[in-house]
Amino acid sequence: MSKIYTNALIHTEDPKNPQADTVVIDNGIFTYVGKAEGYTAKEDDEIIDLGGKFVIPGLIDSHQHWSLPSTSVGKHANPMPVIITQTIEEALAQMDEFVKANPGFDRYKLMAGKKEDWGRTLNRYDLDKICSDKPMVVIDMGAHSYTGNSKLLEILNVTKDTPDPVPGFVYYQRDENGEPTGLGAEFVQVEAQNVVNTVPYDDIIDNIDEIVQYNISRGITGAYDAGFMFDDVKFLDSLKKYEEEGRLSQRVSLSYCVFLPERAKDAVKKQREYKDKYESDLITLDTIKIFMDGTITEASAGLTRPYTNGKTGQGGCLLTMDELYKLFSEANEAGFNVHMHTIGDATAKLIIDTLKKMEADGIELKVKFIIAHLQLILDDYIPELGEHNIYLNLTPFWANFNEALYNSSDITVLPEGMRSNRFNSYWKTGAVCAFSSDVTVLPSFAGDGYLKPFVGMEVGMRRLAVGEMDEKWVDDEAEKLTLDQLLTGFTINGAKQCSWEKETGSIEVGKSADMVVLDRNLYEIPAETIHEVEPLITVFRGKEVYKYSAE
Repeated sequence: MSKIYTNALIHTEDPKNPQADTVVIDNGIFTYVGKAEGYTAKEDDEIIDLGGKFVIPGLIDSHQHWSLPSTSVGKHANPMPVIITQTIEEALAQMDEFVKANPGFDRYKLMAGKKEDWGRTLNRYDLDKICSDKPMVVIDMGAHSYTGNSKLLEILNVTKDTPDPVPGFVYYQRDENGEPTGLGAEFVQVEAQNVVNTVPYDDIIDNIDEIVQYNISRGITGAYDAGFMFDDVKFLDSLKKYEEEGRLSQRVSLSYCVFLPERAKDAVKKQREYKDKYESDLITLDTIKIFMDGTITEASAGLTRPYTNGKTGQGGCLLTMDELYKLFSEANEAGFNVHMHTIGDATAKLIIDTLKKMEADGIELKVKFIIAHLQLILDDYIPELGEHNIYLNLTPFWANFNEALYNSSDITVLPEGMRSNRFNSYWKTGAVCAFSSDVTVLPSFAGDGYLKPFVGMEVGMRRLAVGEMDEKWVDDEAEKLTLDQLLTGFTINGAKQCSWEKETGSIEVGKSADMVVLDRNLYEIPAETIHEVEPLITVFRGKEVYKYSAE
């Protein structure tokens, strides 16, 4: 018996057959895509009339975070409350309340947002007043820094004499006397989290289930998890068990993560071990993740010119050219793609120069070198993006300019004259541009916010925050994306990044029957309402894994 979805407006992402009104599914595969009159239904076929609804391929969110929240947020044990306040005094009061309410905990972990409004940086002495005898960590909402109390620094043996792992990028903030303030930038936070993380297996599996259920409710049938930060094996064991229980209703691509220079030395070996043990029908491990630099907010992204607005230095890059050349060469030979967090223009330049050197040395680039985010790049290097097997992973939501954002540290610390998030210019180079949300996919912890792909689509088209209607905040009209570009980036191009393009990413005969029925036609509504779009049905491998309910 075949399943037939008909009377629909189907956007296929197949250039040879861009629109259809009917699909036929057998054993989880599209066996017909076309006009209703081109297929004769059999007596026992199941026919679903979609009443003219708009249908797109299953969405691919090609840069999410699964392992990070799954292994750090306890649902029943080791909770991590999120504190968002306008003042540091309010934040400290809430932290104190949490600690006093949980005297039996042997460690405390919290997350704080809106810190740019506080007027000063949280430090260990603030936390010591709340808790001095047990380790306490406050993670920044952006997950690129933390502040610990003195007990934590004692456990980690962080002192005045402790060297910074990567000066200007991965470092311990110090006071005028050289003493650590308790703030750690970038991936020194991993050692801190390892002290306070005690998330049990059952909670990890519950977190994975929340991620999967959320994704399919948003029409996402495939995702890339951007690197293991801690508890690699614990997460992988949990995900494998979840899949073996028949509960994994989407594809996921996973990566060993290089976030400190020493992890580059055995990255290929570790990824191969994980691939051999955990790869399956729905779980792929063919990519290595590198955090090449930090963020503009922390002044840790690698820039070619100094930061402004009171920030110091030019940030930094995790690896030198020699170290990057070695890792690129090893991954290229082993057949592993490389996915790189890249914010600053100096970092993008280093990556491109390394690839050019490899080619000049006669090395054939056989894998995908995926530059993620690419917030800043030198003009002369933009044409290079269409060469050297470079793929781009971009976050359209980051183009959400309005007055509040313009006055935040994310913008004003940039060197004068720099333009950011030049998505349309990147697209025009011919590089495969995949779009993503770059989110911690755990709504019960982080909220819904901008997790929805349709929010990213709207912002990518308008270059304004959701709800912002004043066009004066459009920073760069020429960098607006079209709906066609955004749909391609969230479907077939995401599949290409994850090496799934032969099985998904478009609605074509012979491919996995992955598609989403939407409540409205994206091409017939105002751009400023796209964030409101809701999936009605998500189909994965021919099964309706999600169906909208108004309750």
